[in-house]
Amino acid sequence: MSQSIARNDNTATQDDENISINLILAILSTGIMAFIGILTETLTNVLFPGLMAEFHVDTSTVQWLTTGYLLTVALVTPLSSYFKRKLKLRTIFLTAIVLCITGCLMAACTLNFPMLMTARILQGAGTGIALPLMFNIILEQSPKSKIGMLMGVGGMVVAVAPALGPTVGGLVGTFMPWRWIFVILLPFLFVSLVCGPKTIHQVTPTEEAHINPLHVLCLAVGFVRFVFALDRGGSAVTAVSNGDTSATTQCVIAVVLLLIAMAALLVFAWVSHRAFSPLVRLTVLRSVKFRWHLLAYVLLQFVTIGYGYMIPNASQLGFGASVLAAGVVLLPGALLGAASAPVSGSLLDKFGPVRPMFTAMLADLRAFASKR
Repeated sequence: MSQSIARNDNTATQDDENISINLILAILSTGIMAFIGILTETLTNVLFPGLMAEFHVDTSTVQWLTTGYLLTVALVTPLSSYFKRKLKLRTIFLTAIVLCITGCLMAACTLNFPMLMTARILQGAGTGIALPLMFNIILEQSPKSKIGMLMGVGGMVVAVAPALGPTVGGLVGTFMPWRWIFVILLPFLFVSLVCGPKTIHQVTPTEEAHINPLHVLCLAVGFVRFVFALDRGGSAVTAVSNGDTSATTQCVIAVVLLLIAMAALLVFAWVSHRAFSPLVRLTVLRSVKFRWHLLAYVLLQFVTIGYGYMIPNASQLGFGASVLAAGVVLLPGALLGAASAPVSGSLLDKFGPVRPMFTAMLADLRAFASKR
């Protein structure tokens, strides 16, 4: 009898460790939104020269299609913890998918630059909701022995999208009007809309969560002023290189905006520390390991997004490359990094974090040494 009980326990354990079809489809539904949102982030970078000519804007203006999008994502993502506690997962999903579809429709019907900018902001809001939702579903509903692999799949979604973005933008920009990019993406979003509500299930109950408007205001002011400070700082550097007399004014504006951003973020940290239910629990930053890991991740994203913007535009504006060539130049390395994400997740499940991380570091050092 004890053997029978042990056998039943083993069977139950094996069932608990299996990945259900509903979980796969739920991750796929949210992953499609996150994929398309990040895809359009790098996709539009390749189209900047053409958009500048069509809408008669300069480089510093057109780059707000990416900066404004990323800023919206950065502002919406911290709200995900509040949404998750307050709303059901299906409600969060439907909100995100409606924002993404509306943004795509508006971008496909764009008549002027402000309309396109509004479409990008809507897409950024949808992506800012969908991306944390995907990872929340993975962390809450995945078997413990498969979390690393499924997190790797989620990481692959995040990594493949910027890899394909410039290439897709280059192909569409070469052979058809750029507005068709957003038309092509709509069927995938409708598939997500049909599949998501049927497969996303609530595993934790909602609660009476409250949000302090001062938290959101300080966060918004801090992020927005910081981005504007960087923009003015870039204008100051350009003015200095061109011998423009406005360089001093631009530099002063950048410093003032930076001080305002720092003050707003300090107020946000102070209010969060005193709040019973803060928007972001900053106490996690007390962990030294977490701070170093966070810094490494931020630097990696900084480099990835920076190169995704710089290389396609430098290829076209500086070296006269075609839209297609500018889009393809980022593809090989980005695809290799994306393909390694599920593998690294499986290695994490099997060996823990230390050995995979040191192996990657040694590979990077060897590649750097070979270049020298």
